[in-house]
Amino acid sequence: MGVLISWIILIGFFLLGGYGVTLIRNAVMGHLLDASQPWLWPTLAGLVLTAVSVGFLGGFIHYREKKRGKVKGARSGNGQTPPSPPPCCFTSERRP
Repeated sequence: MGVLISWIILIGFFLLGGYGVTLIRNAVMGHLLDASQPWLWPTLAGLVLTAVSVGFLGGFIHYREKKRGKVKGARSGNGQTPPSPPPCCFTSERRP
């Protein structure tokens, strides 16, 4: 039962993100075809919906992969730092 509820939540956020993209597309195309049509609020609402849904889905995938031990890097909490770049590439000194 828990798996079914999690699938319903994931599909809901996926559809919410798709609706946000549709709002952005309709607002921009509507403004290009008819300049008197409002475009700012539908675009902002679409951006918010898309950002929230992508953030939720990304967090869900990150949490699941972290739980399975597949996340590596500086943010995984293993205490290791990522390798630093070579000293010759990002220095402020100019070569003669």
